[in-house]
Amino acid sequence: MRAYRTLLTLLLPAASMAENRIGAGGALIWGEDNNSTRSTGIIKNLGKPEDSFLRAIPLIDLNLSYRSGANTYFLRTTTEGATPTLQAGLKREGFVFQSTEFYFGYNPFRRVWKDPYLVNIPREKTYQRDYEAGIRFSQGNSSLTLKSTYSDVEDDQLGKRERDLRRDRILIDTGYSYTYSFGKSLRLTPSVNLRYSEAKGRANSYAGYALGLSGSYRTGFYLFNAGMGVEVDRYMKQDPVLLKKRKETGYYALVALTRNNIFHQRIYITSLVA
Repeated sequence: MRAYRTLLTLLLPAASMAENRIGAGGALIWGEDNNSTRSTGIIKNLGKPEDSFLRAIPLIDLNLSYRSGANTYFLRTTTEGATPTLQAGLKREGFVFQSTEFYFGYNPFRRVWKDPYLVNIPREKTYQRDYEAGIRFSQGNSSLTLKSTYSDVEDDQLGKRERDLRRDRILIDTGYSYTYSFGKSLRLTPSVNLRYSEAKGRANSYAGYALGLSGSYRTGFYLFNAGMGVEVDRYMKQDPVLLKKRKETGYYALVALTRNNIFHQRIYITSLVA
């Protein structure tokens, strides 16, 4: 099954002071993806996507922190798959490494199909709840992240029909990155991630890796960000519906532009294409 997506994002002017930031905006997503709940509820086959979709979604940009001695407490949002995950945690300076960060996250907004493999009949949506815990060690320009995510599909009709395709899972993700600074304006950060997903259905369990390169350039009131990467996942067991072991390869690229000091030094606007 192939999928294509383009994301257009606009974060409206919002308040920003020191490391604290609050923003709101929206995104337009164009795509062709039989698994996306933004596409039609009826498909005729499990091959190439048959229709395209264009949807508008709200976005929240939140990064709040409070420092007390060597500890910094924070509340923030991260976005994966265009749904916000709320993270809360603690960053401590000088604990084991130069900086050590602990956090917990929750995403109650992700929607999936109860049975994405149904053809020629309407599919129904359900929720996938994601609970995550992570730790990040930083030393100089290096960063090492260990993250565990538990995903619970509320009404997994696919898993009830095919036990090897049950989707409740635990995902372990280990990532390492190193930032190269070229003066005060330009930064480049290569990264590598190794991950393993153990699902209740063996055909939905996989191991994989991701390679990425991101960069930023600041000039005056403008901040440019760009990134690109590849992700490869190999599944453990033959899919009982597709009758083969799945191998998924994904490519991504993004460009973002932030304009600071709009009418006020605490007001900014960000636009992104991915």
